[in-house]
Amino acid sequence: MFLSDFKLPLSRAAKTAHSTFIFAFACTVAFPLAGVLLMGAPVLEAQTAHFSSAIYAVGSGFVTPLGTAVDANGDVIVADAGNSAVYEIGAVNGQVTSASTVITVGSGFLSPEGVAVDMSGNVFVADYGNNAVKEIVAVNGKVSSSSTVNTVGSGFSLPTAVAVNPSGDVFVCDFGHNAVEEIVAVSGKVSSSSSVITLDSGFGSPYGVAVNAGGDVFVADAGAGAVKVIVGGIAGSIPVTVGSGFSGSDDTETVLPTLPSRSFMAWARAWTAGG
Repeated sequence: MFLSDFKLPLSRAAKTAHSTFIFAFACTVAFPLAGVLLMGAPVLEAQTAHFSSAIYAVGSGFVTPLGTAVDANGDVIVADAGNSAVYEIGAVNGQVTSASTVITVGSGFLSPEGVAVDMSGNVFVADYGNNAVKEIVAVNGKVSSSSTVNTVGSGFSLPTAVAVNPSGDVFVCDFGHNAVEEIVAVSGKVSSSSSVITLDSGFGSPYGVAVNAGGDVFVADAGAGAVKVIVGGIAGSIPVTVGSGFSGSDDTETVLPTLPSRSFMAWARAWTAGG
């Protein structure tokens, strides 16, 4: 399986070589799964404003990285499903390189797929194999291998992505339920007893989620080939399609990847594990 077998998420600006972007085989919550099945692929970064610029690996030792997030210090958090681990690529002066230190943060995950970081440095993990969402609790804005890991919310089935807003509410792509759910924070905190509300169900394989400053929740609905928004994050409102027909067409401002099937993903994990 080669990179050319996937249609990658490139904005029109990027295609005309004028866009600064982060390109990673472990993608952000907004564009999960793009090119992610290059087995054993590193996390990659393009730093300059030209599409032809060099792309280089940051950190090393990953097997099947499926999700990334960046904290306020520039550290890159990686959900590595193949290793059933979450890692931090440590930044120096806000920068990461191929020589950056990579440490394991938290423990007890099974095929984690998505990560998000809040303003305090706490890391939220879509723990796909454990049907759970977990929080790696930061101390003084940092997480480590010995950080406390708490389950937050409950009732999820194969969560694939998470996002967190400034109020501490956590949004979850619940792939198994074809739903997007919100773990409601109280005083900026979520816990195992936090209320979980379904913002909307009936998506066709939701795979990525992001939330903006206005509270709008954006969903990469892989099964529908569309990006949808739950305006204001209001439960029960009808999601509005903000783009559709994503399969590499130049007719849209952003092009989403054509996604491999879940069965192929399962095979990929087994292959990388030597099974």
